[in-house]
Amino acid sequence: ERESDIERLQRELEEAQERFGKLMKESESERKQLQDAIRKVSSELHEAAMMARYMRETMLKSKRDAAASVSPSKFAELIAQLEEMKDQLQALRKDNSSLQGHNTDLFTRLEKNRRRLELERQFLPLIRNVKGPLGPKVHGHGAANAVAVARPGTAP
Repeated sequence: ERESDIERLQRELEEAQERFGKLMKESESERKQLQDAIRKVSSELHEAAMMARYMRETMLKSKRDAAASVSPSKFAELIAQLEEMKDQLQALRKDNSSLQGHNTDLFTRLEKNRRRLELERQFLPLIRNVKGPLGPKVHGHGAANAVAVARPGTAP
């Protein structure tokens, strides 16, 4: 009987060891699954933290941009000023065009006068030496003498 008790106890021990081994394998498998789940959750948490930082920076940037932007009323005022400046520019352009035309006319007249004076300077010595309508006027005998000098061969 003692031997049967020993055998029974040994079988129970072996069965307990087998169950213990199975439980160890199962717990090891479960531990690995839990570690994988922890890694996955940790990664997701890290991604969420990064996204939160990005969203925070984006929000701060949009606030800065909104503070730097122009209000609608100010924008309307600036557009009105721009339209007024455009009208002034058109008026100045028109004035400039008319002044340029006037300047061109004056320049043309100046060139004509310059050419006339240049020709006079060139031919002035000849005119002084010539008698007649181009030459110097005859002084002292009146208009009749001037006509006679102007038309040689006719009597006064």
